[in-house]
Amino acid sequence: MELVLAAVAGLGTGCNQQEQRSQCLDARKNTSEAIVHGKLDDAQKLLDQARSVCAGQSADDLRRIEGQLADRREAAREVAKEKAEEEHAHAFPTEQFLRWATQPVEQFLHSLSHVKCAERGDPAYGFCNAERTASPDMTVRYWEHDRKAVRYEFRTKLPLECEDLGDHRFVRRWSADRRTFELCELTEREARDFSALLIRGPDDNKMYIFSFAYLRKDPAFEQSLRRPSGGEPDRE
Repeated sequence: MELVLAAVAGLGTGCNQQEQRSQCLDARKNTSEAIVHGKLDDAQKLLDQARSVCAGQSADDLRRIEGQLADRREAAREVAKEKAEEEHAHAFPTEQFLRWATQPVEQFLHSLSHVKCAERGDPAYGFCNAERTASPDMTVRYWEHDRKAVRYEFRTKLPLECEDLGDHRFVRRWSADRRTFELCELTEREARDFSALLIRGPDDNKMYIFSFAYLRKDPAFEQSLRRPSGGEPDRE
């Protein structure tokens, strides 16, 4: 009789263990599926349940699932960050333009699209023109063999002020051909080698940010800053 009872007890224990393994497998599977479908909060709850159900079983698999969940959360944070930066760029495009114009030179080419360089024999030979990737209203003109000789351009209907560019030194202001011009030097550390020219017109506005090195390559542009055509500069 004792042998029969022991056999029955053993059979019951085996059934319980098999049921527990089955529940553990289902819990792990449900957690993984929630991660795949991007239901990360649900996945965290399911993972906690799986730890309880598995009760020490499948520890390696649970750690793997936990790592997958952590990776997906990190990826989701990066996507949210990029989305927030994109929304901020649309809300504050001048700030975005300034960051682009003053980024480290080694990042320069990675930010460009539709690059076109003048061919030999062209009066503009040596210069290249390009757009900022995904921002066709922001363009750049630069000397092909000296990336520091660069002039960035931003076209917008938004009002423009030198104050939008942070610390600066006002140089002069003038008017000509129904447009107003304002020149200022940027004095913040990242932008110390740059100046800005703001042009406000009846239909749209334009901002140039250019380096001192660029002026040596484009004397016509440099001359336009010295003697503006159509009017005398008003100094402050």
